[in-house]
Amino acid sequence: MVASETQVETPTLYFHRAGVCLHLVDVPTNSKAGTPKCPQLVPLSSPELRSFELDLLSHTYSHKAPFATVRTPMQSLSVTMHFPAELAYTSEGSEIRLLCHEPLRRVRVLPSYTQFHSGIRVYHIALIPDVSFSEYDLIKLIKLYGGQEEGVTLTDKVAFSLEEGRQIPLMELVGKAFEKESVGKMPLVAATVEVVTENAESLSFNWQVLWDIINLIPTNKKQAIVEIDKLLRQQDSSGKVVKALSGIVQGIFNFEKTDAAELVDVLEPTVGETAGLMRMHKGTLLYLCQEDRAFEACYHTLGVSPYLLTPHAVLLHNEAVTSKGEELLNEAQSKKSLGKQENLYAEAEHRLNGELLPNVFHYSTERLLFERGFISRGLSDRLNAKLRQSQAVATRIEARQQQKQRRSDCLIQLFLGILSSWAAGEVVFKLLDTTTVWRWLLAGTVVAVAVAAIIVVHLVAQRR
Repeated sequence: MVASETQVETPTLYFHRAGVCLHLVDVPTNSKAGTPKCPQLVPLSSPELRSFELDLLSHTYSHKAPFATVRTPMQSLSVTMHFPAELAYTSEGSEIRLLCHEPLRRVRVLPSYTQFHSGIRVYHIALIPDVSFSEYDLIKLIKLYGGQEEGVTLTDKVAFSLEEGRQIPLMELVGKAFEKESVGKMPLVAATVEVVTENAESLSFNWQVLWDIINLIPTNKKQAIVEIDKLLRQQDSSGKVVKALSGIVQGIFNFEKTDAAELVDVLEPTVGETAGLMRMHKGTLLYLCQEDRAFEACYHTLGVSPYLLTPHAVLLHNEAVTSKGEELLNEAQSKKSLGKQENLYAEAEHRLNGELLPNVFHYSTERLLFERGFISRGLSDRLNAKLRQSQAVATRIEARQQQKQRRSDCLIQLFLGILSSWAAGEVVFKLLDTTTVWRWLLAGTVVAVAVAAIIVVHLVAQRR
């Protein structure tokens, strides 16, 4: 496809306080398939993060946390990020060429991970700017793991150079940051993005006006469309700012064509905030806010607020548990061996019932974020489908167990019948004083009848 249009990046926004935390999920495999895992020991959270996690958890879980977030020994890396000077994306059937005249950014890389009782580990690799991130920078970072909507994923197109100057791809950087090459081979699955608008360069935009409109969306969408349309019609930069924000939320470059009705759908909050936007859009949890004390406290350790990272990590953990449960149930359905089917079903039940974390949070914001994220990420639908599949597998296993029991009962009865026949034959032999030949002939007949009966019983049991 030949590019029908060429665009040059012309940012409207420059955020001096912004963090993009990419997530990878490691699901350990059992040494023996079908064997439920025992709960894993969870290390203590890093000291600077422990108070936040204990504050987040409800009373029941604060005494024995089901997870812990830990900083790695290599606590940060200073690197130069190399965006591609040119890329192509597809929008509305056309290929668009996007040019970037300033592709280099100095960033700090902050690695950490959250370890769960289930043995699952969610790795976090946060990127924070030395100077600022524009809306285009944030969209590109989101496209490190996404990008399906516009047909471009930048995982292999963004490079990083350390002090020695050699450029390395993102996943090699990830392996280096965690000092574990295998982590760099895991796929990126999601991101937590936090942006503080205070002191942002946005041509004197009145952020509170936008926050008020966003808070109007859940209760009066029609009026919100009217108010957004007014912003778009203003002669200042308001329309550009709103559209740029919609691009960040969706992770798309072609945000200039978004109209008022589409903007209202895109900017509808997952959880309402007085001065900000908290939204979960597919794999991205985004929080735009005027200020955030927890974010500032953890800016140089996690890169985002722990009040965002932790609920998102729990959702990613539950997604991984659900996926593993699906895999085990699908495998159980395909097995012919009843024993293997029973083992796989037992492990699937253990995963879905024993490892799936409930809403462990104390505060209403995090509780709502967990509940609505569960729905928006499709987890509730997947779990309902798996419940139906689990019931179908359980019914099939029960039917096969009953079939096996009937076969065993028939064989026992047949064996007892053969013993009775043999005993009766012995009595007849003694009464008739038959010869040895006739004895063996009669015994052979009894055995032949017994074998034929066993085959018949086996076939009948299989048909039931």
